[in-house]
Amino acid sequence: MTMQVCETFLKTLKREEIDATSYRDLEHWRANSEEFIERYSNRCRLHSALGYRTPEEIESSVQTRDVVAWCNHEFFQA
Repeated sequence: MTMQVCETFLKTLKREEIDATSYRDLEHWRANSEEFIERYSNRCRLHSALGYRTPEEIESSVQTRDVVAWCNHEFFQA
């Protein structure tokens, strides 16, 4: 499951950010990718693996220790 989640994220990053933007250089790519992840993917984009909620929504709805336990159980089990 973990590999699928990572592959899905990378596919989304490529399709929604990298393919849609012309970069001046590697530093420009890094800055844009970082902003995409932090501002859009974590705060706005709904994730099917999170029950169509944002990571920020998940974090604010449960206590930190519950998030860690949930993530370990849901994503990191082989």
